[in-house]
Amino acid sequence: MTSRTSSRSCALLFDMDETLVRTRPLVERAYREAGVEMPPHAWGKPAAEWLVDLCGGDVELAAKTHAEKNKIYMKLLERTPPAELPAAQVLRESLSDPRFNVCVATSASYEAAYAVMQRQLGLFVPMRCRLTVDALVRFVLSFDGPRVLVNDSAETLRVFERDFPWVGRVHAAPAKSAEVLALEVRAEAVRSESLTCQKS
Repeated sequence: MTSRTSSRSCALLFDMDETLVRTRPLVERAYREAGVEMPPHAWGKPAAEWLVDLCGGDVELAAKTHAEKNKIYMKLLERTPPAELPAAQVLRESLSDPRFNVCVATSASYEAAYAVMQRQLGLFVPMRCRLTVDALVRFVLSFDGPRVLVNDSAETLRVFERDFPWVGRVHAAPAKSAEVLALEVRAEAVRSESLTCQKS
């Protein structure tokens, strides 16, 4: 995938877990069945950032635990497909809109993202996986032109609000309808385009 956008398009970057689909209960259950209680602060972070510490610094044990968690998670996804959230409808509609260059940017592993996006949702979109917040920032900033981040994490969005105000931000709160989210995406795309032009 290229990170260059035309002057007419806006990079529209969706988080996945708890933004597009209600996966948190399944992820936490998969870790639990793999022998690990996922701490609340670990949500939204790649396993590499916290699992080794939880495994007493044992890198090999952490890798085995993560692999086992992924096996369990795949089975859970098949038995109990996660509920779609309103942002998934916005993503689908945006795929056919020439104004947007759509991508999924997630902290999930590629295996988990593939299972959710392609097998569960039937959506084939470019994906960037295992992103820390710092890596997400670098990825978002690699695009030219306007860009909008759709994310359920208010903490992540605050990083962009504080340091990169020209990046559009849409908080994918569960209570928001697809219609409201779509309106916010379009408004933030216009705002980002205006601020990006001023910045350059």
